[in-house]
Amino acid sequence: MPATPPAARTLPRPDTRTAGDGAAAAAAPGRWVVDGASSTLQISVGVGFVATVRGRFTEVVGELLVAEPRAASSIRVEVASASLSSGSSHWDDVLRAAGLVDTQTCPTIGFTSTGLQAAGDGWTVHGTLRTARGTCPIRLRLHCRSESAARLRFEATGTIPSREATRLLSRPGVQRLLGRSMAVQLLVEAVPAD
Repeated sequence: MPATPPAARTLPRPDTRTAGDGAAAAAAPGRWVVDGASSTLQISVGVGFVATVRGRFTEVVGELLVAEPRAASSIRVEVASASLSSGSSHWDDVLRAAGLVDTQTCPTIGFTSTGLQAAGDGWTVHGTLRTARGTCPIRLRLHCRSESAARLRFEATGTIPSREATRLLSRPGVQRLLGRSMAVQLLVEAVPAD
């Protein structure tokens, strides 16, 4: 498992900046595409009474529509469910055998934002998580890690009740093995679309 990324920093709320205080270096409004080589969806969940399993989905695609004001921006991300890895071949075998992610029925996991609100020094993103089995609402806390005319990096974190996560992702019976919630961390880097 890679080292934990440095703590996210937040930028001044973009919709309050003017051209004279650094707005020229900000991400330009328009369509941005997710850089799949630099983006991941990470999850962690308690298994049984003793272990917390962490995993990363490494095949991430999607787009951001950056708007002014920034609260009108939107995010759409899709993840290949078969790209999940815990970093340990032992835990990978356990997770596959238990059916934590049913890759046959749910080959992709999608997230689409439905609203973005300024919240303190970051943003709250309201959205919908979806698989072939259905959808569930989710709220994520978003922090911008860095922003320039060439690259936008952000982190979005939240939790999903295990009953919802297993309903969308898992084979029957998996919920009884898990803790009450699954933590989610979406790390995205995006570049301007051509």
